[in-house]
Formats: sequence, C-alpha cells, structure tokens
Amino acid sequence: MTFHTQVGLMLVASAVAHGQIRYGRDDRRIIVAMQRLDGPIPAHAHMAQKLASGMFAKIGVHIAWSNWPDASPDAIQVTFSYNTPESVHPTALAYSQGNVVVILFDRIRREADGPTPLLITHLLAHVLAHELTHVLQGVNRHSATGLMKAHWNTAEVHGMIFKPLEFTPEDIALIHAGISRRAEQIAPLVARR
Repeated sequence: MTFHTQVGLMLVASAVAHGQIRYGRDDRRIIVAMQRLDGPIPAHAHMAQKLASGMFAKIGVHIAWSNWPDASPDAIQVTFSYNTPESVHPTALAYSQGNVVVILFDRIRREADGPTPLLITHLLAHVLAHELTHVLQGVNRHSATGLMKAHWNTAEVHGMIFKPLEFTPEDIALIHAGISRRAEQIAPLVARR
C-alpha cells in the first residue's frame, strides 16, 4: 500500500469516526452467492445472512444474496466445509481465496460449544461478515478489536448473541475503498455482456 493510499484511508477513517461521513440509501451494493445447502445448515444460514446484512447495512453496504452457482460472475461466492481436515487453516473458522469464501461449519459448531442453535447462528453471521470483509477490503489484515479481530475470545463469542461485534473506522474505510476498486475492475466485464 502506498503512502498516499495510507494517508487517504486514515483521513476517511477519521471522518467516519467523527460522524463527518454518513452512508445513505444510494450506497454500495454487493452480490453474495451462497452455496445451496442441505442438512442442518439452512436454518442457521438464512438467519446468519440477515444478521450479516444488518452489520453491513450499518456502514452503508447492502448485500444482495443469491444462490451459487446461479449468480452473476462478479458475485462473491460462499461455500461450506463440513468435515475439514485439521491441516487446513488449523485455527480458522473460515478462509477466503480471491472471490471465494469457505465457511468451516464443523469448526463453527465446535467453537459454539455444540449444537446451540442461537450461538451457532450468531457465530456463523460474524464469520461470514468477517470473511466477506477480507474479500471486499482486498488486503490481508486484522484489527485489534471488533469484527475484524483475528481471533475472538470466549466472552466475545458468547456476547455476539446480545450485541454484534462492530467494524472499526479503518475497517469501514478499507471496505468502501475495496468496493470502489471492485466496481472499477468489474465495469469493463459488465460492458462486454
């Protein structure tokens, strides 16, 4: 990241933190295509989508959900792993590669201390929002606090049921910068259709 980009992001983050930038109706929309699901996941996934959408709506980003693989090519794709080998991202609950997010649902169930539906749903929503943020920001980074923290402690995980973790001002600035970058990259592809 160049010096000028860092300064620009710091200025935007400061403006967001001080309420000088507000997001309204005409803000950003992203398409997220979720893998069609069977088994125990659909009930959790539907509510997790709503919760994750609410987290993003607070910062002016609106998610349009669709089914994968039926969605447009510019959609962020979300898929699920049910029996994740321990060697695959050993401490992660999910990971992203390019435009694809892989949710490690077996680990989410384990992290939520078993099949407690409410905690699984809220943890899934946070993991989904966290990974979508990585894709949107386009940088490999974590925050010291909040939704983009690298690892949440037990109190944070259990507290998600009552109050969602939030984005830091820097997270918000990077998300909006990333969405602008994505729009510029996608525009030529859409024009060719």
